[in-house]
Amino acid sequence: MLHVFYGNDIEKRTKALERFLEKLKKDQFDIEYFSDSDISPQSLSSIIYCSNLFGSKTALVLKHSIDNEEKSVFVLEKISEMSDSENLFIIVETDLKKPVLKDLEHANAEIEFFKTEKKVAEKPVIFSFTDSFGSRDKKNAWIIFRKMRDDNVSAEEIIPALFWAIKNALIVYKQQQNKLSPESTKLSPFVHKKALSMTNKFSDIELSYFLESLNHIYHEARSGNRDLDKDLELFILKALA
Repeated sequence: MLHVFYGNDIEKRTKALERFLEKLKKDQFDIEYFSDSDISPQSLSSIIYCSNLFGSKTALVLKHSIDNEEKSVFVLEKISEMSDSENLFIIVETDLKKPVLKDLEHANAEIEFFKTEKKVAEKPVIFSFTDSFGSRDKKNAWIIFRKMRDDNVSAEEIIPALFWAIKNALIVYKQQQNKLSPESTKLSPFVHKKALSMTNKFSDIELSYFLESLNHIYHEARSGNRDLDKDLELFILKALA
């Protein structure tokens, strides 16, 4: 048995998955979870072919196993077997390519799609936000951020630009610590100037922490464990406190 939840509306997708799992628990299913980091051919096969002597069944949730290039090879090879298994396999993805969708449809998978229509932010708006963040201008950064959110600009559009700006500032920090020329950073003069400005407002420890935090909340949201938009708001408030 095979069920698929996919799409970029993480909130709706997560809520639908939670409702589905609650129903399975009432139906006496044992729920297990594999992420892209801990699934293996052996662990997957053990559940595909496992039959419980006491009549209970297993529901295995596979989160982002198909968008992991290394893991997807053996997962996709087992689609037919998962469909024919006595146990239930639940695939959770943000995006699925057309050939994969066709394979899932041919395997009689039940597919639920969750798509959010978001406006694409104009680059100057996002860069105005990252500039205000880099200047540690809490008031202006928050005003621009709220405007973007009111215009339905998603956190997934904002985070890469913010991550890029912070990473550039760290590059400039290392350049200064090693007493290298600005050209050694391979950043354009314009980008280097903005990054240098950020190094005057934040320590390298703060910037490193920001990168780790953004990376963490992004991957937690992709796993369906967190709300990316809310976590980004909280991150900004704490970073500019």
